[in-house]
Amino acid sequence: MQRRAGLTEARREALAGGVAGHALLPLKGRISRLLLYGGGGCGKTRIINLVLTPLFRRFYGPRGLILTAFANKPARLIKGKTSHSLAKLRGTQSLTMARLRVQSDKERRALAAVWAPVGALVKDEFTQQPGALEHAIAVRATYGREQSHDLRCSDYAQPETNYASIPFVVTAGDPLQFPPVPVTSSLLAEPEGQTKEHRVAQLMFEQQDYVCELKTTMRFRSDPVLSNILLKMRTPTPTPGADRSELRLTEEEWRVLQSTDIAHGASLEGTELWYHAAYAWSYVCMAQWIRSVHSAAHHQETLFLVTARDYMQNVETRDLQAVRDQLLKVPNMNSTGRLPAVALLHLHMNVRMTVTVCPCQAPVATTGTITNIELGVMDRARWQSQSSDSIFVLHQMPTVLVQIDDDNTDTGLGPGVVAVKAVVSEPFAVTVEITIDDEDPKRLGVRARREQVPLTIATATTLYTLQGTTATPGLIYHFRTPRRLSRLLKWISTYMALSRVQSLSQLRSIGLTTAIKDLINEGPPLGMLTRFLKVFEEKALETAKLVQETLQELDWVS
Repeated sequence: MQRRAGLTEARREALAGGVAGHALLPLKGRISRLLLYGGGGCGKTRIINLVLTPLFRRFYGPRGLILTAFANKPARLIKGKTSHSLAKLRGTQSLTMARLRVQSDKERRALAAVWAPVGALVKDEFTQQPGALEHAIAVRATYGREQSHDLRCSDYAQPETNYASIPFVVTAGDPLQFPPVPVTSSLLAEPEGQTKEHRVAQLMFEQQDYVCELKTTMRFRSDPVLSNILLKMRTPTPTPGADRSELRLTEEEWRVLQSTDIAHGASLEGTELWYHAAYAWSYVCMAQWIRSVHSAAHHQETLFLVTARDYMQNVETRDLQAVRDQLLKVPNMNSTGRLPAVALLHLHMNVRMTVTVCPCQAPVATTGTITNIELGVMDRARWQSQSSDSIFVLHQMPTVLVQIDDDNTDTGLGPGVVAVKAVVSEPFAVTVEITIDDEDPKRLGVRARREQVPLTIATATTLYTLQGTTATPGLIYHFRTPRRLSRLLKWISTYMALSRVQSLSQLRSIGLTTAIKDLINEGPPLGMLTRFLKVFEEKALETAKLVQETLQELDWVS
């Protein structure tokens, strides 16, 4: 007692698992494994943010709850961290068991600082999580807790001690969302032919105590037609080849949906600040230009254009200019170091960071608003003499000050403000086709590095990046997808697009053909959903029955 009295408050909190002043539940021993699932707009994120987070922090304190998702975007929506960050893994690191073992005391202490105080783990967007990374979280968490909670690492996958014997583990998501790449790495993929790590992750994922389906779609409650279309899409066929006539779109539902299509009279007037999305980067690249021009005009600000500088490592001098021109035409930023060919920037623009600017405050996909653009000396002099131009091409890389959304951290530049400067990417490889003079076209495999300001307008994006987002005030969506895309991903893309808006009045469609109608009428394809229902349907029915009994016991049934 005398020794404890002499400790600092911070040290006492550390010994108590970071929960000083809080009523405690056990920090070790499985209490509940809950799977929370439902369609877009049913309130999963809201439950995490407004119910689970304050509840678990009330009992375990600020360090006693871990919130996580695979990608930065969904992690930020719940104010959590990515799976790689929590497991102290680099993005390119191997996830085999041999590579997951702790190599030093320093590494063990780093994991312990994160995992030892934890009493609850909440994971969102499980469909994005590769099985190998789910396995890595369980292993690395066990290494972080083994000494403080007397665990054995060899028991990390046992039902009683999985996920490092953390008492509460909540997994949330929608089985009808985009899977990871490749699709075979999904937790819902068939286990045959998978690695041991993947199969172990699937077993842990399937060991849920409760499976709760959220059926009420709050996002679409103002639009019964959209709500009914999405309900029909989600409803699986009882048996392969069974009749779905009652689940097909009615003539009125198709008429209302088709009225959102530009080719059928829908107007783009008033959509200047809407989201603009597609599955393919070729459309997104075009949308980035259109949204940026509209945004600059709306704010009555000059739109600055910054061309990327590409440093090629294996190109002959005579081919440099032709290759450089072709590199600037590559639409997919993922192929060019996640940096755009042309950065389009203006004051008050809502932007997204394409790479990590600051690991703690501004990781990749962070969004914010431009508060200042610091031009180079020569560019400033040129612009001041031509300041009436609505579009201005910069010759020097600017420094851009961005106010991060929902962040008041003092950076010295202002609350939540970070300085975004041009960065040089890691080397990337692309194939381009060039023609010199009258010679025949030739294909070149090019290795290069790109220098660019890592910002792009936030409202022009791939559909994958929109996952988990409500597209307010509206969405312009290209329904055309690459021919090589599987039927499963085409169906998921259609479902995802329709579930991003709150009503069909907030949707403008491009390419909404009868082929999309046929895709909708087919219902969810066999594959991931089939396996999900096979594994969890019985447990979901048991949980639903238990929920009803509990509501009646508490007299909460109206």
